Amino acid sequence: MANIDKAFRVEFGLDIDGEVGVFWLTNDPSQAPGYEAPVGSLGLQKPLSGNGTIWVKYGAADTDWVDISTPKDRFLIIANYNGNAGSGKYLEFFGGQSSDTTPFTLTENSYIRTIIVNCTSSSTGTISVYKLPDLTNPVISISLSSQTFKRQDYSQLFNDNDQLALKVSSGSLTKPGVQILLQTA
Repeated sequence: MANIDKAFRVEFGLDIDGEVGVFWLTNDPSQAPGYEAPVGSLGLQKPLSGNGTIWVKYGAADTDWVDISTPKDRFLIIANYNGNAGSGKYLEFFGGQSSDTTPFTLTENSYIRTIIVNCTSSSTGTISVYKLPDLTNPVISISLSSQTFKRQDYSQLFNDNDQLALKVSSGSLTKPGVQILLQTA
């Protein structure tokens, strides 16, 4: 157990500003009875055998958890905007830098497999993925209709060095956070 003895010990989990948490889980939280936690929280599960699992809490029910564990051929990118994002607002991959001017650049051919959108309150709007330099025609869109969470699966291929931007293309979303799961081609 390299370097674990240098870590700060926490008994059950971390509370982050009373909004979300990071928790140690012993069982699959998507199965009854689940695990009570705020939406947006992370759960770290270490089973008796096999690989660990990373979970994200996406809804109000104790079983509203999604497995975001990423095998070596997959990776996760995260974008957000810390405010009300109306139509035309670009989300940020890197804090404080709009994705139209600071896009996410792929380093190998990759498929977008899943997009998850979380908002802090019920919102109606659409987030679209654009491939630069074309910021007019979205490649993929995901819409929420009076929702705080939406997950959608895709099989959209992007090429090495493609640059991605995210924009609220219609409606208004409250503090949107987006997780995009990619898989190498």
